[in-house]
Amino acid sequence: MTVNRRELGRRLNRLTDASVAEVLTVRGDEPLAGPGGPRRVGFTGPPGAGKSSLIGALARRRVEHGVNLAVLCIDPTSPLTGGSILGDRIRIDADLDVYVRSVPSRQANDGLTDNLPDLLAALDGADFDEIWVETVGVGQAAYGVRRCVDTVVVLVLPGSGDTVQAMKAGILEIGDVHVVTKGDRPGAEQTADELAAIVDEVIVTSTVDGRGLDDLLAALDRHHVHQRRSPDHDRVRYDVERLITRRVRELLNDLDPGDRTLGAAYRTIVNALESENS
Repeated sequence: MTVNRRELGRRLNRLTDASVAEVLTVRGDEPLAGPGGPRRVGFTGPPGAGKSSLIGALARRRVEHGVNLAVLCIDPTSPLTGGSILGDRIRIDADLDVYVRSVPSRQANDGLTDNLPDLLAALDGADFDEIWVETVGVGQAAYGVRRCVDTVVVLVLPGSGDTVQAMKAGILEIGDVHVVTKGDRPGAEQTADELAAIVDEVIVTSTVDGRGLDDLLAALDRHHVHQRRSPDHDRVRYDVERLITRRVRELLNDLDPGDRTLGAAYRTIVNALESENS
């Protein structure tokens, strides 16, 4: 089956902008399916780590081996203006036969985007072999991607030093594969050594000279073969949590700051907590 990219684009547009009520109307009574379908890989790490450039270089190699690939790039939304540049796709060569889609993070605060489960489900239903997700790159808060993909790649910049130690109890824990990017720069090997003391496998890559790119793809393939996919309930739980959080936010946004309903809601929560503790 050939992907109808225009129709897929329209569907992704609708899902990106959909409210919780609209999402549930489209779905019906059943939750989204759990693991299965195209392989999903998430790329995360601090801003400036070179996620888009690395994805572009890896995508070229995947396409050369006949892989039908989709990339979902999540760009940060301004909390003040609500605007988003959606520029990550620029770093992926336009001549590549890869389906690239940029979406704004909107009100999501975990490095992902509103309605991500539905966006991924739409891509699952198209004729792709793999789906890659590039997170905003918010650091330790990016745990949500772990519950949406099969393999997580964590990127670290050379010379991170103390940052590696700070990340030890955070984002490093969610990674299946760990990468030191921009390996042509000074400090890459030292950072790799520091990481190697914390995690099992570290790969140094460079999009300038191609260093480590094939090694990284091989590591992704190994993890795909030996992975233990997240159980259905983990992805469903994440989906339900996100829907509840978004719906509460929608309701609050509809209220006037002086609305008595807001105060009543607060008192309801206080009373419920007091009842539980009594």
